Parts: sequence; structure tokens; C-alpha cells
Amino acid sequence: MCYQLLERYSSCGCYYYRHQVDKCGAHGRAGHIVQQRTILVGHTCADHTSHFEDYGKYGSATPAQKSVKLGYSKQVEESDETGLDQSIQPSIASPIRIVATSLNPDSVAKRPGISDDFAWIETPVHYDWEDSDAESRVSDPDSIISVPSTVSSVDPDAIETIFHRLLHFQDLQFLWSHTVQLSGSRLKSNHNIALFLELYAIDLLNLALNTKDRPEKRVKLDAARFVRRSRRDIARRITEAHCKTWTDDSAAVNNEIIEDQEIGENIGARRDYDQGDSGPEDEPFDLVTAVAEVFLFETDPVLHLESNVKAFVKRQCPKVVQQSFWEFMTTKTSNMVSKLRQKPLEDGKTRITWTCVSLSWQLYTPLVFTDL
Repeated sequence: MCYQLLERYSSCGCYYYRHQVDKCGAHGRAGHIVQQRTILVGHTCADHTSHFEDYGKYGSATPAQKSVKLGYSKQVEESDETGLDQSIQPSIASPIRIVATSLNPDSVAKRPGISDDFAWIETPVHYDWEDSDAESRVSDPDSIISVPSTVSSVDPDAIETIFHRLLHFQDLQFLWSHTVQLSGSRLKSNHNIALFLELYAIDLLNLALNTKDRPEKRVKLDAARFVRRSRRDIARRITEAHCKTWTDDSAAVNNEIIEDQEIGENIGARRDYDQGDSGPEDEPFDLVTAVAEVFLFETDPVLHLESNVKAFVKRQCPKVVQQSFWEFMTTKTSNMVSKLRQKPLEDGKTRITWTCVSLSWQLYTPLVFTDL
């Protein structure tokens, strides 16, 4: 059921304010009505103030306002955008309402379906990678004083630290080599790993924006932006760490450049890496051990990075049908031979077997346990 609250003057009955409709799921359907509730406020409006002062008695209320028929049975009364009756003029006898345009529109979050004046429109997400909070930092003396207090130790080479931590992070230390091998070339590998790192930076940014503490939020935002700026350098180092045996002769490099242009066209259709990007050396960054290091390597974004790389390897890894069939037949034959050659069980003993869940192969063990 949809509800709407109406405020009228207690004496003359004129509208003081008409609230927006609190919509339900059936709003807008044929036959659905809006349940209205009226409360009385004040005494009289500006137009009827002099009338009641002269005669000291109730007069007739103003004529009912015109209503406009819509496609359904709902009626909308003519009023301005603020919801106030246009016939009301501010005076001493009637309260003055603050103009809505004097308020910051971003100060109040709007939920879908709450407002009648605005439609909920799905807009693409825009990530503010620039230092948009610089002016607020300068104008806020508390943040200037409290930011240095969060710095416990400074890493002289933040890129090297991030590279080594990501290179040996849990399952990533085994997945990077597969990613490089499946890419087929250095440049393809750099592109793929840079894409994963940018998604990692976006997750870091979203997590940093939800931080309430201002100094800590500042450090996290700097860390997320630094990861994005240095993603190519980190991707290049990861590739070099796993393909040191590759030879870079002129023919191979030329072929890789041609292949890389094709990859750039496909990736650029979704995301332009080069637009508005700066090198990692353009802006210094201090890796704060107590805040930034925990934020980069002990939160959900780094786990999402690991999941993305694992999904890429699982999706791109080729399946060798002949080898799988040969392994299946070998295991099946070995199990059959073992089953035929096994000794008969003694009384009170049990032979343990198990089955591989992924391949459904039944395996046997020579262990024999006594029934309890």
C-alpha cells in the first residue's frame, strides 16, 4: 500500500505541505490507490489571515484545486516542485519553508522509488582516480595534523615491495607462471597481468571509499591509486620473473608487437589503459606498514585478484584428451590387476577404497584395517 502525508491549516483547510508518496511494489498499476493521511498544522494561511482577524469566525475554505487525470485512477494536484501550495504567500502568520535549492543535493542520499520528482536512472560507475580530496586536506587542519601520525615506517621502494608480495602471495605464486605460459608472449602476458592489477586497484578504491576515518582513508586512496599507476611496471616484473629463458630476437619481438596491437584493440574496446595515465615515478608514494600494507595484502581485494587469475588459468588451460584417456585406461587396468591379485580378507578386517571426485576413478589402497 502506498502512503502519502498531507499537511493542512487547521482553520481554513488550505494545503501547507504535501509530502512525497511512499511507494510500494504495486505503485503505478491499474486500480492501485494511494492512501492519504491528513494532519492539521498552524491556524490559517496567508490569504485567510486577514479574514479571520476581521470577522473572528471561520470562513469558507478556498475552492478546491484542479486535479489532473492520469492514465490510472491516481490524481495529482497542481503544485510547484517543492510540494507547497502556490496560493500560499509567506507571512508572519504562516511558517516560511526553506527553499530546497539552498541545500546541497548530494547531502541526502536518495533511494530508488522514493521521490516523485526524480526518476532513478542507472548511470555508469565513474572512478575518481585523481586527487580530488587535495583541497579538503588543505582546508582541514585536523587532517593535516593527523596524517603524519599514521606513518610508522616508509618503504624506499614501494613498487619492489608490492611486486614481491604479489609474486609470492598464496596460490598466486603458482598461478603467475601458468598465466605467462598461456599468454604466449611477453607483451600478451603484460597486458593480461596489467588487467588483473587494474581490477585489483578498482576493488581497493571501492574499499577505501567506504573507510570512515579520514587519515586512514587518505592513505588507502593513495595506495589504490599507486597500484593502478604502477600496474604495468609490476606486470612487467612478474612476466620477467617467469620467462627469463625466453629469447628476444628481432623477429620474435616484431611478431609480439603485431600480436600486441591486436590485443590492445580488443582490450581497448572495454577499457582504455593509456588515457589519462601517468607513470609510477610521477608521484611519490610511501608504503605505510601499519595501514597500507595491511590494506593491500590482508583484505578482500587481493583474494579477488587471486580468484580472477585462477579463473583465467582454469578457462584458458587446454585439455589434452589423448593424455587423459591414456591415464584413465592405465589407472583402470592397474586397479583391476590389483583387485585380482589382492589376498582374501581375514575375518574382522576391511579393505579401504576411495573414488576421485573429479575423474570418478576408483582407487585402491593396500592398507587393511581391523573392524572396530
